Amino acid sequence: MFAILFFLALLSVTIAFQLKAQHHAGASLEQAITFPLPGVAEALAQNSGIPLADAQRREAEFRRWFAAAAASPVLLGMGSQHVDAFWHTLLERPDLYESYSRAVCGRVLQHIEGIGGETLDARSWAAYESLWGAPPPADLWPRPADAALQRVRAVRRRARGDGGGDEMFTVTFSDGGSGGDGHHHHGGGTDGGGHHGHGCGGGHGCGGGH
Repeated sequence: MFAILFFLALLSVTIAFQLKAQHHAGASLEQAITFPLPGVAEALAQNSGIPLADAQRREAEFRRWFAAAAASPVLLGMGSQHVDAFWHTLLERPDLYESYSRAVCGRVLQHIEGIGGETLDARSWAAYESLWGAPPPADLWPRPADAALQRVRAVRRRARGDGGGDEMFTVTFSDGGSGGDGHHHHGGGTDGGGHHGHGCGGGHGCGGGH
């Protein structure tokens, strides 16, 4: 009888933690998409001489990429100059950027210059697809080389060992609202190129997922 009661108590605690994680997950993804960033798209449109509608599309894509980057257990590249332009514009308002980043994943996701390349861009493409169920729009995101995508997908298959998806590149918000303990890699494991990335100092994603 005691064993049954202990099992039921343990089960209830497990369910409670799972529900809490799901609550954080929804909150984090929601913040990535809906957290107010007033005036940033307007500033990008003015500084770049592009229509406001185009700047707003870049903002929408930045939010989608940022959600994937914040949840990814591995470093992703920023392979889009269009979307990176919005990121740079937001970085010109450091208090707003910090507030946004902390709202999404509990810490500041750093903009890292001088890293990137086809592997990181392929990871980014795969992570975007995993989270949003479709590839990013081709007019804003250059498609990575097929060979790089094939390598990433091969790693995905090996990581699972069953020919299915990949825990390394399947992004989730397992506990995105809590901040977790991990950070993104940076400063290594790149393959050249004048791209950008993100990071906080080693380890895993802002959500703490593995």
